[in-house]
Amino acid sequence: MKTVLKQTIYPNSEAQDFHEIVVAGKPDSYPLCVMMQGTEACVWFEGDIEEEDENFSIFCVGTGHGAVPDKCDYMNSIIDANGFVWHFYKPWPSRSMSTPPKKSEKSEEKSSKKPAAKKAPAKAKGIARHYR
Repeated sequence: MKTVLKQTIYPNSEAQDFHEIVVAGKPDSYPLCVMMQGTEACVWFEGDIEEEDENFSIFCVGTGHGAVPDKCDYMNSIIDANGFVWHFYKPWPSRSMSTPPKKSEKSEEKSSKKPAAKKAPAKAKGIARHYR
């Protein structure tokens, strides 16, 4: 059964560009947000409680400390009990920070065919991003 779960985390990015936070979650866990609960920073995520634990990562950057990690989407920011502001990012679903995307059979088939004629781009009406 899929449900929403919570883990306490410890933000930090003083010693490096960004801080990877490994969370004990479930297979196919999907991080939803990071918030303060009392004096503790916590991450809420979707996961199947009937599955074994499996880690996933989120990344933390302090304001003015370090760089935003590549291949990640912004989740949200918090102000901790000491007044520090932390910004959280989750890796793109199909990619992780350490492994490049794998080629699927379909993409290999497409690469062996002749490229299709390019269509004129449609006029952009704005950029929409969907955040879960």
